Amino acid sequence: MNSVYFDNASSTPVDKEVLKEMEPLWRENFGNPLSLHSFGQNAKKVLENSRKIVADFLGAESQEIVFTSGATESSNLAINGVINGIKSASGLITPRGEIKNDGLLTNNDGGHKHKKSHVVTLKIEHHSVMRPCEELVKTGMAEVTYLSVEKDGVLDVEKFRKAIQKNTRLVSIMAVNNEIGTIQPIKEIGAIIAQENSQRSEDERIYFHTDMAQAYSLNYKAKDLNIDLASFSGHKFYGPKGSGVLYVRKGTPLVPVNYGGMQENGMRPGTQNIPAIVGIAKAIEILNEDDVQKVKKLQSILIDKTLSEISGSCLNGSREKRVYNNINFSFSGVEGESLVLKLDKQGFAVSTGSACAVGMTEVSHVLTDIGLSPQQARSSIRITLGKQNIEDEVNAFVEALKDSVNQLRSIAGYHV
Repeated sequence: MNSVYFDNASSTPVDKEVLKEMEPLWRENFGNPLSLHSFGQNAKKVLENSRKIVADFLGAESQEIVFTSGATESSNLAINGVINGIKSASGLITPRGEIKNDGLLTNNDGGHKHKKSHVVTLKIEHHSVMRPCEELVKTGMAEVTYLSVEKDGVLDVEKFRKAIQKNTRLVSIMAVNNEIGTIQPIKEIGAIIAQENSQRSEDERIYFHTDMAQAYSLNYKAKDLNIDLASFSGHKFYGPKGSGVLYVRKGTPLVPVNYGGMQENGMRPGTQNIPAIVGIAKAIEILNEDDVQKVKKLQSILIDKTLSEISGSCLNGSREKRVYNNINFSFSGVEGESLVLKLDKQGFAVSTGSACAVGMTEVSHVLTDIGLSPQQARSSIRITLGKQNIEDEVNAFVEALKDSVNQLRSIAGYHV
């Protein structure tokens, strides 16, 4: 058997239909969409057609779609752009992001009223959300509350409701966790925010951002979720790397974080990467529920066989509230990285978690937040299936996994 790829949460292979759609954009229809000549206008038509495809997928309007290089850029733009936009509208910073009066406004009585924004997010967020939030705190732009999820990896919505403060202006909560695949109650969170906003003035409104990089299979519509911003990466669903989307609801006070031309309504300057944009749009267009159900069946087989045939194995995160292709196991007496390397030698590519965290020395912040000890977290691997995988590969993988776990336990002198 050839090497089998089970790390689809890190990146997926580009679909043949996507590649075919992209190919002419490099050598034939290669114009700059801002150019007035026919080459440019043809590129502009392709660009706007792609924008409509993405908008239709989200139940949005074309002008609410901003093309980026991926979910990391999208989330950074969403978080920094909204906090800066709120402060700019309040007169607390200049349009260039310079803080005025140390973030203080004068009340009518001559006193000072603190207007620092409050952000609510999760402790299990991807680093593309965690890091911008940390920077907001460091630079004095905002206060941030980090909420823990429950042992099943899902947020308690009442815990979220209690975290809302008078100065809460932004909520950033992922739709699906990238390490353990748990689905967060985004619709319920959106409803709570909408209810809170109904009692607030427009200049105190809470804006809701969600990282949807792993949620493409859930068929979410923006208006149903009451979200204001959402981030996507094309390479998570068989599109090209370097392709991304930020959904921005009309009226959201987003300001750019980079400056240059007026591409993407001035929100993302720089000549658009038309092949990548066409690629992400085509990948969205060919998303197929049959593929989801096929992979979901493989997921169930893999989970059942592993838990029943390998003693000391544990599924991390809720089994029911889990996206269709993600599986995260911990194995007592085994070191996760050693297991990944041993499986790779046997022809199976898996990971210990987010590819963005490779090289970092700390244990997974996701696994420790759901209650695993550092030792348990280090004994975990993530398996993420793709539409290209088949049942024979799953069965062979479980055998290789069983053999690898037993070998590593034997070397360590560990007995279950």
